[in-house]
Amino acid sequence: VNQEKNGQLLSARVPNYPIASRKASREKVTGWSDASPVFPLEIHLSYGKITISRFASSKNWRHISMRKTDSTEKLTTLIKAATSPFHTAAAIVKELRTAGFEPLVMNRPWQLEAGGKYYVEQYGSAVVAFTVGDQVQAEGFRIAAAHTDFPGLRVKQQAEILRETYAQLNVEVYGGAILNTWLDRPLSAAGRVALKSDDVFHPQMRLVDLKRPVFIIPNLAIHLNRDVNKGVELNRQKDMIPLAGMGGEVVSRDFFRELLAKELHVQPEEILDYEMGLYNADQPEYVGIHEEFLSAPRIDNLSGVQAIL
Repeated sequence: VNQEKNGQLLSARVPNYPIASRKASREKVTGWSDASPVFPLEIHLSYGKITISRFASSKNWRHISMRKTDSTEKLTTLIKAATSPFHTAAAIVKELRTAGFEPLVMNRPWQLEAGGKYYVEQYGSAVVAFTVGDQVQAEGFRIAAAHTDFPGLRVKQQAEILRETYAQLNVEVYGGAILNTWLDRPLSAAGRVALKSDDVFHPQMRLVDLKRPVFIIPNLAIHLNRDVNKGVELNRQKDMIPLAGMGGEVVSRDFFRELLAKELHVQPEEILDYEMGLYNADQPEYVGIHEEFLSAPRIDNLSGVQAIL
């Protein structure tokens, strides 16, 4: 118990939630170790009754910090790596292989063993992993699923737009994006690119992540949009087109394809196709007085992916 000088506020650790009916009578509450499953509370002592003011789930009642947990650190690591559905799948496969999972392919027979751990990667953007029990029984399965993609902006084909002195990138909204959160943010691009190969039926597939802010969708200055704080509906085809650069005739008409070629160390004409999306380049940050919250892009639904892993 931590009691303030005025005798009105107690901070206590209790092993269970139903505390509202507990009688206090100003007696000392003790007996719970650090290993106990507890809820840190702020409680008010009034006429011998304890009433809940606030509670949160944590083992450290004096300093509630998300940074202390392994799960949030793993989540932030995944968020930094998973900048496209294809990068998400690659990160999942890397973690599964580290955990001893064996790869399977759909067009070959499977040799499954009791106690085995396996995964199948499909199309570069989906992963199915499973374990086989030591005593295999066909009574049922426990299944969990999460999507590897997330709301954002997908780059269109022949996306380069040169307008007056500005270079812009033509994109389309993907998923349930909250459009105004994409304004005034540093944006980068990630995805996969198909390159020419010796086999025309099997192009070389390469992942690419610019890993630096390149694009931005600026808000219009309030002097030109006085009603911006009253709520403005954004036009997906006009207001969500990011800037990529400026310079007029100095900028190539194929600036995005050339940018991808430079990242992949190939010639622009070697690029057959691409599936690229823009992503928020902000890094995950712990916020709050005691770092109680996690602010990060792509939490929907990378949090679900990490929970399953």
